[in-house]
Amino acid sequence: MSVRSLVGCCALFLLVGVSTLPLPRSAEAQSRKRGEIKTKVNPIDGATAVWVTPAKFTMGAGADLHEVTLTRPYWLYQVPVTNAQYRKFVKATGYQPEPAHWSNPAFSADLQPVVGVAHKDAVAYCKWAGGRLPTEAEWEWAARGPEGGKFPWGNADATEKLAVYKAEDGSGPQHPEPVGSRPDGMSWCGALDMAGNVTQWCQDWYIPQRRGEAAIDPLIAEKVDAEVRVIRGGSWVHSIALARSFYRSLLPPDATTDTNGFRVVLDASR
Repeated sequence: MSVRSLVGCCALFLLVGVSTLPLPRSAEAQSRKRGEIKTKVNPIDGATAVWVTPAKFTMGAGADLHEVTLTRPYWLYQVPVTNAQYRKFVKATGYQPEPAHWSNPAFSADLQPVVGVAHKDAVAYCKWAGGRLPTEAEWEWAARGPEGGKFPWGNADATEKLAVYKAEDGSGPQHPEPVGSRPDGMSWCGALDMAGNVTQWCQDWYIPQRRGEAAIDPLIAEKVDAEVRVIRGGSWVHSIALARSFYRSLLPPDATTDTNGFRVVLDASR
């Protein structure tokens, strides 16, 4: 079974300024319409991050529903890390290996999200940028928000204006789109590309179900019986069902697929 199939079949249903790699002009305007969106720029890589306030919320779906409390605010990169930003990291540090698929022009444009990075590669980038990967709970809260919508934009059905995904008839993109190209799909806190385009690494090891237990700042930091890491968000090759805010999936930590990338969290003290 391919890694793409693994993602599709084994998953459970259940940052103030402008980036040096500018998003579409409408993205910032749209964010202002959605409420008080607070942003800042990370000077290390030029990425824009959005402010996420902590809260208690209902995480998951179905038998996996459980209450989670996040006690600390955080900055979340507004979009996944791009190829241009990852190239800056490689040039600054000499980090190897380079991402898989960089030799393919369909996956190596500057403003496309970087793909083909293993979990340890994403962790290394985050450390260089002064941050870390989001926990699974932090990722879902930023996507789902106080209203608990099925998608980052709410409960409305997905359209091509809202997300990058594969339609039921098989039509759709043949590679990831530039980051931030679907501003209408913005989440409550101002994050973009939380549904579709590329799935994204989280810190956590994957466990099949959280068993309805309440949790405070949860993080599955130890492997326990897990051999795979959590990924979130859906991708350009997956149906919109896999892009729901509560949908969770998995990948082996050394996987370097053309559908998976990552974004960075900066702790509030930065």
